[in-house]
Amino acid sequence: MDANKPIVKVKADYESFPLWQHDSAELANIDPATLPISPELVQELLDWADTYGRTVNSSHPLASGFPYAAAEDAFCTHGESLARRLAVELDPRYAVEYFDARSGQGWPIT
Repeated sequence: MDANKPIVKVKADYESFPLWQHDSAELANIDPATLPISPELVQELLDWADTYGRTVNSSHPLASGFPYAAAEDAFCTHGESLARRLAVELDPRYAVEYFDARSGQGWPIT
């Protein structure tokens, strides 16, 4: 990754936007609508985050998550696809990473 480019990470988290921008000093949750991307991609990212948000069990947080592995796999596959589209729309201004909740790992999107 180019150290001079801002990094945008696609990562679902409860009660958050699905994008995170970080540099060596801080991590900030960012609204996709503030980036120079299409309105369609903004909405798809927000919808994807909403899907994740619906998996929270606020009464029993440890019971949160997708009810079936197949649903989680589909969600994560869709997230990586959104990250790839984001990389295309932001290129060459930003570096994009994707964080996969199944593995707890992130990687650059190229």
